Amino acid sequence: MSTSHSSKKPKVTSTREEIDLAVGNFFELYPTSADCEEVICNAVAPDGVTCECGNFVTEREFGERTIRCPRCKKKIFVTADTFFHGVKRPVAYCLATYLMSEGIAISANYFAKCASVASSTGGTILHEISDVVVKNMDSATNVLTAKFRQIIGKRSKETPAREHPFAEQAEEEKRVAERAKRQGITPAPPPEVTELPSELEPCGELEKEIYKLIMDEPVNFDSLSDSIDVPLSDILGALTKLQIFGLVKVLPGNKYSASHDAEDIDFPEAARPAVLPRQGSLKHFFQYVRKTHHRVSRKYAQRYAARYWCFLDREHWTFASLMKACAKAKRPSYAQLTSYVSPLAVKLAFPDPQQQQ
Repeated sequence: MSTSHSSKKPKVTSTREEIDLAVGNFFELYPTSADCEEVICNAVAPDGVTCECGNFVTEREFGERTIRCPRCKKKIFVTADTFFHGVKRPVAYCLATYLMSEGIAISANYFAKCASVASSTGGTILHEISDVVVKNMDSATNVLTAKFRQIIGKRSKETPAREHPFAEQAEEEKRVAERAKRQGITPAPPPEVTELPSELEPCGELEKEIYKLIMDEPVNFDSLSDSIDVPLSDILGALTKLQIFGLVKVLPGNKYSASHDAEDIDFPEAARPAVLPRQGSLKHFFQYVRKTHHRVSRKYAQRYAARYWCFLDREHWTFASLMKACAKAKRPSYAQLTSYVSPLAVKLAFPDPQQQQ
């Protein structure tokens, strides 16, 4: 991790100006539907396709998905049985892929407006491409969705009647336990996850212990002193240090609470921590979700985590690499797409901050 300091706060979303500029750039590069069809065909079959008769065909009209085999005269569909099979809006799919590869954070509604499609269609397209990214997250960090309470606020088909959307968490935990019981197996323990934000790396054990006590709900000073067997002066010193780092805020009634809004942290130059907050932190992910999507459902949390990876990692997810990943993937049916439920531990990719722009 880099130890250089910058007063610039980590970017947590894309402005309308940034989105509109990226959309404009896309339509300058690919002004017609035929241009987008050509991008798709080049991703699926850059060198050509093999006919059923065994003949390898390379000649194809620009922007056409079909090829006529000169040997057997059969029509070949370049995108058959691929992610782009039957896609009727190539421009919208290419635009979504381009924006994600450019690190643009965009809501489904605004994307639909930019792509001139219905809101439901815009959301489906983003989910389909996000699903491709999810399949490439095997090496990412496991994070329990039980930690996502502050960003879960959108209902889905999994939400119990008359319950808060986060009630899906308990329902999914029950389903996992029931499936394990039916199969006669002991559920695997949850994966190891980082309980504390990376901003605590320069802190000592006392600061970390205090943060654990206040990270879920505010705690008054008397309760802290009863829970930790150290001198009061040490507790006060640790709290002061956490406040300087922007990790703790003081509430009325002499209570202390963990600060969940890193974008509001303003480090004094003389008291700046040796290790600055990583852009790829759980707190940063929460800010990204709140600023871009406001709230999300637990059901699709994994797909929003996939979009977050694209938002951060400009080296891994280029337009060409994301198009190729889509070309290699199998397009899910609508039923498969909507029946998906995020696992109890989702994958979050935290790239090296030195790769960020």
